[in-house]
Amino acid sequence: MKKLILLPLFTGLGVISACSSLPYQPSASLLQQQQELQAQQAIWQVTHIQGHALSADELAHQPSLSFDANSQQVKGSDGCNRFFGSYQLQGHHLHFSPLASTKMMCVGNMQISDQFHLALAKVTSFSVEKQILKLKDQSNHVIMELHSQNH
Repeated sequence: MKKLILLPLFTGLGVISACSSLPYQPSASLLQQQQELQAQQAIWQVTHIQGHALSADELAHQPSLSFDANSQQVKGSDGCNRFFGSYQLQGHHLHFSPLASTKMMCVGNMQISDQFHLALAKVTSFSVEKQILKLKDQSNHVIMELHSQNH
């Protein structure tokens, strides 16, 4: 009798164990968002930083990003200087390595450039919907919004 009880128990555990070892399968929606994020020739232009919409004057020196899926490299402009580095993408999680940047003397207000770099350092995840990239912090708050400019 004891053998009959233990057999279903072990069989059930084997099924649970087999299910937990299946590889992670991202959803179709997630795969589409990853493809949009890394679309070839896509340039993401910043429209909002920390909830602040860039003014017409600030848009004249608009920060931007582009992602290269093959090399896992990111590059762009902070509105004055060019930057580049690498990124890691796993599911909705996005992490930037420390970014290298040119150090040109820039005329005007550097506040947007500084805010852009501070926001990038806080990014832990993303979402893309209707060609709007939302970069989020660890609390899932949107810290930057960018619109896609495909060239």
